[in-house]
Amino acid sequence: MKLKLLVFEVKGYFAHFRKVYSTTSSLSYAFPPRTTIIGLIAAIMGFERDSYYDDFSPDKCKIGLQIKVPIRRVVQTINYLNTDEVNVKKLRGIGNTIPVVSEFILAEGTKLSRLNYRIFLYHENERLMNDLGDRLLNTRYVYPPSLGGTNNLAELDILKFIEAEIFEPKEPVDILTVIPHPLILEIIPKENMRLYLEEVVPATFQANKPNGRILKEVKSYVYEGDGKAIKARVKEAFKCKLDYEEIVGVFM
Repeated sequence: MKLKLLVFEVKGYFAHFRKVYSTTSSLSYAFPPRTTIIGLIAAIMGFERDSYYDDFSPDKCKIGLQIKVPIRRVVQTINYLNTDEVNVKKLRGIGNTIPVVSEFILAEGTKLSRLNYRIFLYHENERLMNDLGDRLLNTRYVYPPSLGGTNNLAELDILKFIEAEIFEPKEPVDILTVIPHPLILEIIPKENMRLYLEEVVPATFQANKPNGRILKEVKSYVYEGDGKAIKARVKEAFKCKLDYEEIVGVFM
């Protein structure tokens, strides 16, 4: 089966994708969960909050995610300002700050460099995909894009529309995207690789009016910390050509 994919990249200096089981310390996933990516798309296109979960359900929308640069984690203590009852003292932060330990994702290296996540998007509504592509091309966003929190502003680069083919690999293949654990049949270890398992990652939300949303499904993913390909045999994958390079990936 062949699909039309929209490929674009999300870049930024800092990212924080809060883990759903975090308590007082705000831990972060290494990459944006599927729910974060559809939230980013919804923000660009101006969807109302919690109104788009059915429109981007897995049976209508498929998303692949590639980590393009090596990543690292840092932990910082942030002072949040309590503004429930606003007055001058509170706005100045005098005796009113709340210290919170937060984990951030940065690009690897001593110099400040940008994170880069490449997204492969398919949607059954071609008009929606074309509209999104036009907005990315002309930087015409309803709400500013970010890598998690609103303080972590992001830059988006559209690459192109490409054609991809869905197939069932008979042998292990080099996969460049994060891989959902249930799809993995076998992993072939290689030297000098950093393989990680990210657990309890939100996959889908369900609207729950008037209380917002509820978490419908979580998944575990295997990824390589430097963005290298993982040699694995999986149940299903997609392959495409981008800038004369063949890419094999798996949808989230």
